[in-house]
Amino acid sequence: MNELVEKSYAKINLCLHVLGRLPNGYHRISTLMQRVALHDEVTLRAVSSGVFVGTNRAELNREIENNTAKKAAELFFEHTAIKAGVEIFLQKNIPHKAGLGGSSSNGAAVIEGLDKLFETHLSYKDKCALAIRVGADVPFFIRGQTAKVEGIGEKITPIYPALQREVLIIKPPFGVSTKEAYESLRPELFSKNSKVEELYQGYLQNDPVTIQHYTVNTFEKNMAQKAEIAKIKEACIENGAIASLMTGSGSAIFAVFASEKMCYNAYQKMRLQYEQTFFTEFC
Repeated sequence: MNELVEKSYAKINLCLHVLGRLPNGYHRISTLMQRVALHDEVTLRAVSSGVFVGTNRAELNREIENNTAKKAAELFFEHTAIKAGVEIFLQKNIPHKAGLGGSSSNGAAVIEGLDKLFETHLSYKDKCALAIRVGADVPFFIRGQTAKVEGIGEKITPIYPALQREVLIIKPPFGVSTKEAYESLRPELFSKNSKVEELYQGYLQNDPVTIQHYTVNTFEKNMAQKAEIAKIKEACIENGAIASLMTGSGSAIFAVFASEKMCYNAYQKMRLQYEQTFFTEFC
């Protein structure tokens, strides 16, 4: 086998608490993270040497030297000491600068894909050790599904049973730089505690009051485009959503509903207003 295609899934933060800033500049977080079926496709082809990355989006090709897929591949070859290279093509479907983890997911997909392509049989621990060197969110995507994520993103506790639900995702016509979002976060906005377990139980018991109460994101308080985010969330609620929240550091918003039909009906309406609107599911 000298070529394979790996799915690279998006994520949403069902809640996100930023608890504080560390001396190294990273931030402590506590979040209930959920993988969703919206995905990119990562094609990997073994070559004799070098790491080459391309995408179907011209604007991303201009930033390829800082691409997580490239970094992940370089770290994989460094770790395994394999004398080979890879050509990577990213078929991007996940919106960029949206808080959906597309870039982090691509990095994890490259690690997983290269492990299969070169039959290195890396352990979960080894994959995560590589992943955290690529980026803070990358380890989550090594396993995915439903997890409590803490620290800077490296402390991952899978939660079972994994949650199952349809979800509406809307990306407004502007993006947010994760780096800039964290840098601009003021200390008075940090969360004092986390309610991840309470929110998970709300989903498990399908309790709309609990879901509404614990669906919070520290970054929403600090958004320059707060009015536009609030407008989209309000539209989701008006269309029957139980809860709606910005995911990650933005700018995408997700909404959950009492039934698949209600979610799909809202999707049909919202996609008329916002080009990047997705009807997908937890996976």
